[in-house]
Amino acid sequence: MSDPYNPAREDIEQSESVILTENGTLITSEQSRPLYFDGRFLKAEDLISEQTYFLKRQATLNRANGFGVVRGLEVTEERTSRFRVVIAKGSGVTPSGESVVLENDLPINLSDTARIAMYDAAMGVAQKTPDAENARESARSQTGVFILGLRLVEYKTGNVPSFPTSSGGLATGTIGTQKGEIVEATAVTLARYSDVGEDRMRSRIAGDIFSGKTIPPEPANMLPLAMIALENNRIQWVDNFLVRRELRNVASGPLGLQTVPRALRFAHLQQYNQQLSEETSPDKGRFSASSKFDSLPAAGRLPRSAVSTEDFSQTYFPPEISVQLTAVPTDEVAALIEDSLVLPPINLRASAAELESLSLLLVIPMIRQALTELKRKLAAASATAAAPQPIPTISSIRFQNTAFFRKPLILSVPGAIAKRNPLQKLYDLKRPKLLRLQPPTNPTDEQSVDDLWQQALTGASELWYVRQRNIPYQSEIVGTAVPLTGDDTTVERQVNERIAELDLTSRFADLQNNAGVIARAEVVSLLGSPQINRSNLLLRSAIRDLGNISPAEPTETDEPSTEANPITNPITNPINRARVARVAERFGDPRLGEGISRLESVAPAIKENEAIVSALADSGDVIALDRVARTLSPSELNTFGRELTTLAQRGNTAEVSSLIRNRLEVVR
Repeated sequence: MSDPYNPAREDIEQSESVILTENGTLITSEQSRPLYFDGRFLKAEDLISEQTYFLKRQATLNRANGFGVVRGLEVTEERTSRFRVVIAKGSGVTPSGESVVLENDLPINLSDTARIAMYDAAMGVAQKTPDAENARESARSQTGVFILGLRLVEYKTGNVPSFPTSSGGLATGTIGTQKGEIVEATAVTLARYSDVGEDRMRSRIAGDIFSGKTIPPEPANMLPLAMIALENNRIQWVDNFLVRRELRNVASGPLGLQTVPRALRFAHLQQYNQQLSEETSPDKGRFSASSKFDSLPAAGRLPRSAVSTEDFSQTYFPPEISVQLTAVPTDEVAALIEDSLVLPPINLRASAAELESLSLLLVIPMIRQALTELKRKLAAASATAAAPQPIPTISSIRFQNTAFFRKPLILSVPGAIAKRNPLQKLYDLKRPKLLRLQPPTNPTDEQSVDDLWQQALTGASELWYVRQRNIPYQSEIVGTAVPLTGDDTTVERQVNERIAELDLTSRFADLQNNAGVIARAEVVSLLGSPQINRSNLLLRSAIRDLGNISPAEPTETDEPSTEANPITNPITNPINRARVARVAERFGDPRLGEGISRLESVAPAIKENEAIVSALADSGDVIALDRVARTLSPSELNTFGRELTTLAQRGNTAEVSSLIRNRLEVVR
């Protein structure tokens, strides 16, 4: 029989429930709620019982999704004080299923830990002290490692009349008062984790937690946010990700085969990036990973100085690990990191035999145009010279057909030669030594493989490493490759229409007349890309660069051109496919145009005024301008837009270029 008040549930008789319980087929829930009916006296206890039922049910549903931070709640140290931290606004779920919310950023003074300790003792989070004076005494000079978290608390407020509940009370006519409201609040908790707070303790804690050796304490009513090291109440370091877990990353992988939850691996990656940023500075120089960390995530950033461009040596990873250098498109780095979360961390304290089974790739992120050009040059250099082959490892078997696109790295640490395996020693005997030779006098001479990799390393803004799988695999696709082509006539028509709108028909005709057949098609393809075609400034700048760029001009997209040449300058060099590729590389940033769009929204003249557009394009710094405008805050962008418009109206391209380059140095 169905419950008339809740048709979704089946109602059984009490006698039937007794039989089912005796048979072991009925499990009674700990939750119950009052059953209301006409004629029943209503008491406060009944309403409280109903409230408790729904609170418990809500917590049970929350626990089904795990616990952790939903959004925000980052902990940062105040720059002006070594005693204060700020918890960003946000929300989360405690292990007991309670929701904690901060509507605004919350500053915390850790020097006032006596009051926090008293509250924690009262809530059962920390050890209770006999009285408030002892709590203050113990907290005056807090030293050690602590877990900062949030917990849900309640307090009563608001006096309301309390009328008599008996005949005796009615006779006397006494009316009292009681608290009439229960307010939910979020309180800050500072729980002690360790009595030792030296800097090296941070790496040991990270190694133990992320390798699964240690499980941080998780009080049921506290949401951990960060781990903080204190010395006499002074902050030594703040680490968000040692104990912080994101609620969206609670899964443990397909079929539950991962021994460590994905949330823990994700936290390891974030914790490593945060600590690496603090350890990396120009004055610290090169260092090894084992000197700062006990374990590394399966993928992450590494210091730019870890790889030498002189001899392709690396000092970051232990000598037993095989390390190779490669390059990938910038927009695929995130996918590599995501894929690596299924792999175990790298234990830097493992034995040499265990480390020898590891293989890492050092990844240079590059835009796709630059990557295509690098592949073409490496293939040509490998075909004309005896390029050194990479060390054959199990994980590189499936890449034999593109062996030229990996560069083995050697070690540059004391005693590294003695630690190399026999295969690497044999490879070192046949590998040609790098000699510092004078550059070729003819700029058209083919570059060697080493020269190409040196250029790629020098131009890299950051480096990443990725752990490789030890089991080779590849996808076998059954079918025939069919090239997909677009409507080239429509693209060409759109380009011609836009060229006519900007009154650049004559200039475009000169470009086509000085270009070969293939180069002409590449020019139309470049100018027809949506990012360039829809922007007057980018389209005019691309045409200017096609006519003015020289064969020896650098091609980094974040570097301004060396001269502010007007678009009307005569075309002095033939336009071939390689020249168009260099221009396409400059305009190949996936985020190209975002900064220009922001700038045009605050300074419409940059889009509408032809003289201003011409001055900006002729400066040769439009790519740098786009990057600057992407990074500025709204207030800074308004000021920058006014200054740029004023200079561009004067037609002084040198001043325009100087303003853009100076601001670029600031945002870098």
